[in-house]
Amino acid sequence: MKGHINRYILWVFTLLIIQLSVKAQNAPTPPPPPKEKLAIDIDAGVAYPFGQDLSNVFKAGVNATIGIKRAFLKKRRLWIRPEGGIKYYTKKADLGQDMRETFRSWKAGLEIQYRVKDYKKFSFFPILRVDNNWCANQFSNLSKDQTTGTRLNEVPGNYLDATGISFDAGIMVVRAKSIYVKLDYEYFQPTLKASPDLIKALYTEGIIMPETRKLDCSTINLSVGVNLNFKQ
Repeated sequence: MKGHINRYILWVFTLLIIQLSVKAQNAPTPPPPPKEKLAIDIDAGVAYPFGQDLSNVFKAGVNATIGIKRAFLKKRRLWIRPEGGIKYYTKKADLGQDMRETFRSWKAGLEIQYRVKDYKKFSFFPILRVDNNWCANQFSNLSKDQTTGTRLNEVPGNYLDATGISFDAGIMVVRAKSIYVKLDYEYFQPTLKASPDLIKALYTEGIIMPETRKLDCSTINLSVGVNLNFKQ
């Protein structure tokens, strides 16, 4: 009698094991942990003119960009980032009046980042970028009104303006997928067009100014930014 009971227990135990095994095989596979495929890069820094046309007028300017990027390939090595930004130079103009000269470029383009090396908490990304630029060179009147004593900020229009394509190449170092430093060289040689009013004003003073002029506006940019990752 005791032997029959033991065989019955073993038989029930075997059936339970088989049933649990079948349930484990038919159970749905748990989804993989979420991966970061989208991110926003925001950076700002200093732009140093590399070409003489711009460096003879401005010593340095500010540079800022923002863009949302998406990862491609295995291990999310390739990132493509549509972005926009601004580059801005300003200084006091030596024209015998209280004037300020500015040179501004709005930018919109595409940046490619490729992660080639990870070392501890740091990742290294060579970068390439192409931008379309909308440039303007202006003079602002900052003299005070003789009656009210308030400062004027009259912008009489663009002295020179242009659009053109710029090309960037550099390196980005990211720490712990959040903070990064970016160093890049931007090649940019737009053809700037002088305003008709300026040409007429100079002509009355005996100065002949060409309607267009090609300027070397290439720069070296050093920026610090933050990488905001999204789970997907």
